[in-house]
Amino acid sequence: MAKISSLCIIDSTCDRPWEVAVRPFPVTNRIYYVGGKWVGAYLVDTGDGLILLDTTTAETSYQLVDAIYRLGYKPEDIKHILLSHAHIDHDGAAKMMRELTGVPIWLSAEDDAFRRTEGSQYVGLTLNFKAYDYEVDYHYNDAEPICLGDVEIRTRLTPGHTPGTTTFFITHPDEQGNPVVAAMHGGVGVLTMSDEILDKAGLPRSQRRRFIDDCDDMMDLKVDVCLASHPAHGALFETLEKVQKGEASFRNPKAWKEFLVSRSKFARDMEDGSK
Repeated sequence: MAKISSLCIIDSTCDRPWEVAVRPFPVTNRIYYVGGKWVGAYLVDTGDGLILLDTTTAETSYQLVDAIYRLGYKPEDIKHILLSHAHIDHDGAAKMMRELTGVPIWLSAEDDAFRRTEGSQYVGLTLNFKAYDYEVDYHYNDAEPICLGDVEIRTRLTPGHTPGTTTFFITHPDEQGNPVVAAMHGGVGVLTMSDEILDKAGLPRSQRRRFIDDCDDMMDLKVDVCLASHPAHGALFETLEKVQKGEASFRNPKAWKEFLVSRSKFARDMEDGSK
């Protein structure tokens, strides 16, 4: 897959969404990538219905629906929509998917409040995506996993990218019935962790330190598969090419730690530069 600059891919997602379309593909035997070239989304087959992780943008919502059908499912198979955080590239199609499926939307209480403030508009980039308000049905409780079929999803509040960014830990059986743990950090982009953006958004600068501390704390957790909320953050497509050639597997117990080390380094460098 040809590489494209971040700004160009954002413009394409907004104005020429067909340019960022990606055919869906399996990451595990139960988890499928249904996002685009810029922003990710995942479909989890629980054996008793689907769970959708993030919705991408309103402009690319048709691609999300198309991906669901291409995988042999239907939108009405979805039982829950889980949002990682309240940025328009991840929740932009939440209203559409809610209207299409009628299922509950989940979001952290922190981001449910934050998304209604002026501060939520400061993301360090100019984003011209269409915004549609939506209702949140449930807030995450990190002490209570979300269970459906034979899949368990545990959540963890991991602020930094936003005050309510949520990380998901998904446990499901593999083809032999052995447990597989996949994890998706809800937001590792550091643009919103700069002093300038945090100050404009009315957020404490300590939020950046919290992000670093959480990354440190989660590094040694047992995770078999690392899911990137933005493909570029986790070299998702590069790994896919190797998987298709038989040179690699998405199931890599080292990838999660390497991912967190890499992403937290950007925040550490930013923190050092602000001292």
